[in-house]
Amino acid sequence: ENNLLRLPKKQVAVLRLPMVFGAKSPRVLEILQNINENEPVEVFPNLIMNVTNIDKLSQQIHYIINRNKHGIFHLGSSDLVHHDDFINEIIQIITQKKPIIKRVFTTNDERYLAVLPKINKLPKHLQILSTNVLEDLKK
Repeated sequence: ENNLLRLPKKQVAVLRLPMVFGAKSPRVLEILQNINENEPVEVFPNLIMNVTNIDKLSQQIHYIINRNKHGIFHLGSSDLVHHDDFINEIIQIITQKKPIIKRVFTTNDERYLAVLPKINKLPKHLQILSTNVLEDLKK
């Protein structure tokens, strides 16, 4: 990223992505596979993050390219969620089976894995909430 930022500013767009979820995304498929094989699903209770789905990500990238935008873009949801809560909601949507949950604590403090924009905000129609990601999984 540092090397890219040394190029002329109008030639570079750095896209910082959150966790990407979708019905056929590797993360969701792994959760479903673990549940079906009676393997534990790892959740991180102290992790606060934001998320997106592939449809919104595609729209955002299309906008950035077609409008010749440049700079650093944070493409995550406008809101933040706890990892364990979000994964539990996904599990409720994708299966009726009772999963084995493995709570992983890497620290006693809350950690943030979130990409929130300060500048280069995208238009309202290109922003997403974590609830939109969950609704997309219900389809």
